[in-house]
Amino acid sequence: MKKILSVILILVMFMSNSAFADDSYSDYPAQWAKTEILKASAANIVNEKILCDYNRDITREEFCELVVNTYEALGGNFLNIPISAHFSDTNNWDVLEAYAIGVVSGISETEFAPHEKITREQMAVMMNRLIELMNYAAEPTDLNVFNDFNQISSWATDSLSILAGSGIIKGISDAQIAPLQNVSREQAIVMIWRLYELLGGEDVLIYEETTPDILTELGIITDANRNNGEYITTLEVLKTIKQAKVFSSTVRLADWYRGDTLAEMDYLDDDTKLLLLELCNYALTYNEITTLDLDSDITNYEALLYVTRMVGDTYGCTDSVTDIDTDKENIYEIAYEKGLIQNTDTINAEVPMTREEFYNILHRALFAKYHRGGIVSAQPYRLIDRYKNQNIKPQPVETKEPEKVELAVDAVIEDDLSVKWTLPDEYSFIAENEYSATTYLIGKDGTEEMQSISSARSSGYDGYEIVKYLISGIDGDWVAIRCEYSKALAPEDNKEYYFDIDISNIKIVVEGDEINPGIYTRYNRSWTAKEISLADGENFEEGCYYILKDYDKKYRKEEFNSVSYEVFMAEETGNTFIAPTNRSFGVNYLGEIHIQKVKIKKSDNGYVLSVTPESTNIFKIEESLFENSHI
Repeated sequence: MKKILSVILILVMFMSNSAFADDSYSDYPAQWAKTEILKASAANIVNEKILCDYNRDITREEFCELVVNTYEALGGNFLNIPISAHFSDTNNWDVLEAYAIGVVSGISETEFAPHEKITREQMAVMMNRLIELMNYAAEPTDLNVFNDFNQISSWATDSLSILAGSGIIKGISDAQIAPLQNVSREQAIVMIWRLYELLGGEDVLIYEETTPDILTELGIITDANRNNGEYITTLEVLKTIKQAKVFSSTVRLADWYRGDTLAEMDYLDDDTKLLLLELCNYALTYNEITTLDLDSDITNYEALLYVTRMVGDTYGCTDSVTDIDTDKENIYEIAYEKGLIQNTDTINAEVPMTREEFYNILHRALFAKYHRGGIVSAQPYRLIDRYKNQNIKPQPVETKEPEKVELAVDAVIEDDLSVKWTLPDEYSFIAENEYSATTYLIGKDGTEEMQSISSARSSGYDGYEIVKYLISGIDGDWVAIRCEYSKALAPEDNKEYYFDIDISNIKIVVEGDEINPGIYTRYNRSWTAKEISLADGENFEEGCYYILKDYDKKYRKEEFNSVSYEVFMAEETGNTFIAPTNRSFGVNYLGEIHIQKVKIKKSDNGYVLSVTPESTNIFKIEESLFENSHI
């Protein structure tokens, strides 16, 4: 099995109870450097390839990577900075970026010497250039206190004075600053972290500075949860994992009733269904949901499986919860490498897990490198960083409700129920500046219902749009259509402009015989069609509107199934309707498609929409490849 990213191994080592090896052993950082290295790693300042061999001297190229990462972590970017190949001995992108912002230079005009070791005074110059780039006013110090002052190169004196005065570089003793001494990786990481803090970088919370109490502080658990019994149930574990879940979810209760997979668990309450849906492909699979005993005490193995999935696997770039081998030994090995547990012993795998054990594991998970859904990102974050960032409440912004301006618009309703209007000349800017139009149906009692009538922004509605929304809202008692113009970013005068179209004289009456539908012919597997035919003996009537009503029945629970409408007008009498060139028509889904006819009757009192009863039969759906002229 591939090894986990080295930064995760560091967390394992730091979180284990085992003592550190001797500081000289290069695979482990010295005790004095441990905290800064952990924080720099968590802040993504340190590239993973130097999180090892800590006593090895850092190279010029490696230090460039630290500088560039620090610059980006402080909010710097390279969007407007030209970056091109400059040196003959390296194409390392971090070196080129560091050169582009003026932090480093070569040992000559064409050479950088990327693999040469860096000295303390060279490092001081690079870091001081970053200080100047970030416009930080640093105070120098007197270097004469060091007895090796005369060893400092003239070009490095000012920089070393500022870095020493800022507390970033300290002497190797009270008497020596050692300007020509090489810098180890752990020393470089510690000093770059000090520089990051000096320049305003945010502090990073690390595991060693916290206890499981942080779960309460973050609102993931409550004191009541924490002290409620010795063991913890499966449902409680899943609720806690959801609480620690940092990505927004768009699951809907309707999704529970899509298909029959979860039918046997329909007895669950709605809140539990939504919980399980949200955790699908995050901590659970759909098949596992149907076997859950939510009220039972969870085993060590099950809890470890769900938390491991929550953190995300890191063995491949496209792993998901279904890709992880759920063999106990495998899960324990992954959890160990992530730092969730301290050994891979599975002897207690089937034993119920105590609350204390679960919260300890979740505490460790907060500080593991976090990969959503098992997908490895270029810069993975820790769960706690995502959690804290998500829960930062934005400062309230003072906003003013836009002023409503009523427009003096004469809207003319034509015989086919199309509506035409012209905006007054003084409001021509509405069309010219691409204001968006929102349409509302207004009821007798003043209630508003937003509708998605697609309109010409400043000229009118087609008749079929009016018919569509009057019929689809047949249960309402609508007296007006309100057309409102506004901008996504409010104009300087912060106004919204509107006018109402009086539709109080339009009545709907259901009468006549239902239509017998025939064939709905859709084009090349699309939803929308180019042609429909009625049953033998039935004809479309010229000048009448026809409503296709589609009952989409993809959900087991009827209330989640939708109804959509499409309206078109027959331009001639005949058995078949073919959509005009460059236009198709149809419904949003392909469920049970019924049809109704709408005939407009005009009188002195207004308009009557004579609507036939909805057909009891449905269209037969066929597919066809039409001629290009019909596309």
